[in-house]
Amino acid sequence: MSRGQRRWGLCGLALWMLVVGGMPPAVAEPAASCACDCPEFFSSKREACRSSCANYGPLSSSCVIQRERSRGRSDAEIEAAIKDCSTDCAVLRRETRAICLDATYALAIACKASGPQGATDRQVDCYLDYLVREMEEPMKSQFRRQNADQLAAMDQQGRDLFVGSMLDGLKAEGLSCRP
Repeated sequence: MSRGQRRWGLCGLALWMLVVGGMPPAVAEPAASCACDCPEFFSSKREACRSSCANYGPLSSSCVIQRERSRGRSDAEIEAAIKDCSTDCAVLRRETRAICLDATYALAIACKASGPQGATDRQVDCYLDYLVREMEEPMKSQFRRQNADQLAAMDQQGRDLFVGSMLDGLKAEGLSCRP
């Protein structure tokens, strides 16, 4: 993957965050105590409200832009700083810059949830078992195989993002899959 493929403009990043930060499986609306807004995103309530606020997916990049504008940075400076942030899981797992961790919040969470080396076979199996848990045979086996094949066809980055975001969302239901 080239450097250019790992970099996003503000709009591309917001779109990707919208896709990855979709509603977790068991969450329909934000909890009453969660505002799901920028002040909350930058507060100590962020982690507590994360699953209720769709992992702050599309919100995080706009909050970062607002914060940086309020600090006097130009749009060009902000865009350059965000473009310098990688969307590669291996890089995001080691990222320390606040602007990157905040702007790519849902991606960083998904990458970290997939484990230090990426989604493992054990995590994929755990997710697939959860996915088909209430189905009857033969549909259960067929659906599991279809999804396993789709995950196997993904590159490691895609698998890390998908499995990591699903496993992170399932934490709200008390499911934990060991690496």
